[in-house]
Amino acid sequence: MRTKKFTTEQLRVKAMRYCAYQDRATSELKRKMYEWDADPKQIEEIIEEMQYEHFIDDERYARSYVSGKHRSNKWGRLMIRQGLMQKQIDQYLIEESLSTLDYQEYIATLRALLSKKANSLKNDLSYYEKKGKLIRYAASKGYEQDLIMKLSDEIISDKND
Repeated sequence: MRTKKFTTEQLRVKAMRYCAYQDRATSELKRKMYEWDADPKQIEEIIEEMQYEHFIDDERYARSYVSGKHRSNKWGRLMIRQGLMQKQIDQYLIEESLSTLDYQEYIATLRALLSKKANSLKNDLSYYEKKGKLIRYAASKGYEQDLIMKLSDEIISDKND
């Protein structure tokens, strides 16, 4: 257990360093400050000040999270939404951020994921076995069921032709 208590100014500096490293959600900063044994009053004061100075901004965080998780990790909307909810981002900001995803790029990403997965499957699998594997794979990446069903049919049909 930590015996040293930080002053408000020391906590402010630590919080700024923590947020300067990469964009953070307000909930992440709060959690970190609790780990540093900060008082709730200090936490609220520092967070308010950092929000006022736009040092921490949940809207900016949500937008960068959405684009980063989609482009780098190839996550679908469902998984991204779940991640933002775990970060305690406001539902309105989640929906607004998800709406910034380009639909054509989103579909192209899912199509590429499914094609790559289909190419890695054994050729002796039945249509339904292939489709089941593609559906499970895309669902594990957080894509919507209706899109998965439509594109998996296309991918399997193209591969069999």
